[in-house]
Amino acid sequence: MLVSDRFVKMKRRYFFCSGLILLGWISAGKMSGASADSAVDRSQSIYTGTTNTATDSAPITRSPEKISKPATSSNSTNSPTSSAEPPASSIHVASLTTADLKEFADLSPSIQALIADGLDITRLNLKYQYGSDDPKSGGMDCSGTVHYLLEQTGLKDVPRDASELYAWVWKEGHIRPVVSSNPKTFELDRLKPGDLLFWIGTYDVQHDPPISHVMIYLGTNRKTGQRVMIGASEGRTYEGKPRYGVSVFDFVLPKPSRSGDESESRFIGYGPVPGL
Repeated sequence: MLVSDRFVKMKRRYFFCSGLILLGWISAGKMSGASADSAVDRSQSIYTGTTNTATDSAPITRSPEKISKPATSSNSTNSPTSSAEPPASSIHVASLTTADLKEFADLSPSIQALIADGLDITRLNLKYQYGSDDPKSGGMDCSGTVHYLLEQTGLKDVPRDASELYAWVWKEGHIRPVVSSNPKTFELDRLKPGDLLFWIGTYDVQHDPPISHVMIYLGTNRKTGQRVMIGASEGRTYEGKPRYGVSVFDFVLPKPSRSGDESESRFIGYGPVPGL
């Protein structure tokens, strides 16, 4: 009996110890799993910017879309506008001084005054404005610019549109026709600062003759050696760069049309201002 009792007690102890070991393993496994789940949850909360418990700290990172941008003033020059006025790039002018013109010192006082007045208005940042001959309106068209400048010299009854200006010069016997498109043509040998320059085909007109564009010749740019002129345009160039508005421009002869279309822009001649 003693041996049997002892054997039973040993079995009970064995099963009890085994049970404790098994419970320890189970408990350890649950704790490890809980720790792992907690670590995963915390890593997700940092990534997504959310928290799972009241004791979690605020997230370190945030979505770039939610970063506020500095407020811009309603008066900022970079702010878009819904105004019907042309964008700033549509009023991009060039200017010169009288000292920049090679022939200026040798001109008559009346022609010097005409050119000086013309250069002055190129500094007013005026746009091309069809139908206007008044700089106070903020812009002028090509014949309006010429009309305004000629009236400033004191001339009376100056024609208003390009076709009438051409007829005015022609009737005085002063028109010098140009057929060539070569900038070195002898047809330009008599071209003088202050002369009016005439084109056809820049746009469709119903006048006779169909002169569609006019400008004033300034002379030679001392710096570049390029012939230059003054007037209003929606897109001629100065030093090879597009200019818009009342500006100084390069005087270049249009290249001949390959298509033979006579409606394309063509320079047809020049002449001195009658009475000046």
